[in-house]
Amino acid sequence: MNPGSDLAAPIEDLTDVSRPDDGNHTTCPAIDREHTAHADRRAKTVKLADVIHNVTDISTHAPRFAPIYVKEKESLLEVLKGGNSTLYDRAVETIERESPRPQSWAVRESVGGVDGRSCQKGNRSDSDQPLLERI
Repeated sequence: MNPGSDLAAPIEDLTDVSRPDDGNHTTCPAIDREHTAHADRRAKTVKLADVIHNVTDISTHAPRFAPIYVKEKESLLEVLKGGNSTLYDRAVETIERESPRPQSWAVRESVGGVDGRSCQKGNRSDSDQPLLERI
């Protein structure tokens, strides 16, 4: 058995499959979420850790983008229930803690909203760009 073959499936499961020409910033997360729904337990566990870290980091360092990002990750949790249950619970707590308050929706609109944004990673506000490139 090839030692790398054990890693190939989870890496493929963790890779976003949407492309910029697939649609807007609503369509692409839905495509990637559907792909993740079929991931194995290991990949879902890694994705949960990623959600915990990134939601916290983006909420702290990119507050204008955070309401959009947190909402996307809240939807992703629906397909991550097969991962580690402790990390799942922690991800739920993180999302609940960082979920936008009602007044935050005005911020969401000020950064372009979800529907008009492209799947391209570079289509973010200038202040959020360095953080998102680092992630």
